[in-house]
Amino acid sequence: MIPLQDRLRMQKYDISHVPCPLGPADLGQSARKWRVHRLAFVCEGQTINVHKIIICGQSTVFQRACTGEFKVPLAAKYTFMPADKVQEASSGIYDMNDYPLDVVNGMVEYLYTGTYAVPDDADLLTHATMFTLADKYGIGGLQELASKKYLECLDESCNYHDFASSIS
Repeated sequence: MIPLQDRLRMQKYDISHVPCPLGPADLGQSARKWRVHRLAFVCEGQTINVHKIIICGQSTVFQRACTGEFKVPLAAKYTFMPADKVQEASSGIYDMNDYPLDVVNGMVEYLYTGTYAVPDDADLLTHATMFTLADKYGIGGLQELASKKYLECLDESCNYHDFASSIS
């Protein structure tokens, strides 16, 4: 399988349909606000470089993490948070190891293109995991898409074992 970053480079995507709460006038201001325009997701030893203006414009969770309004204040209050988990705003690195690499790649693909590719061997659990990731990071459009793909997969091949594992 071709890595996501290479696929994005090889194909020209029209991202005008990607939901973004920022208007054109706000983009320049947002770019200045975030100063460093790149963010890296780290998952399973892989680094996925993304643009903050694309990611943060669609997720309030990532926006708060990148602007320092998220984990840093919580770390000061609660000592159970490891120091390496509170550095997103200053380091530009976000740990995504709670999810499989293919799901994180799917999320990034959605944020840039408005959809995500479904592998041939995708099952209900793939879409359920994508839905939970979208819920955790507040990406409403991805939640809707994952829900739709889950139902389509359920309609196409109702495998009770896959269904049971996807809801447990």
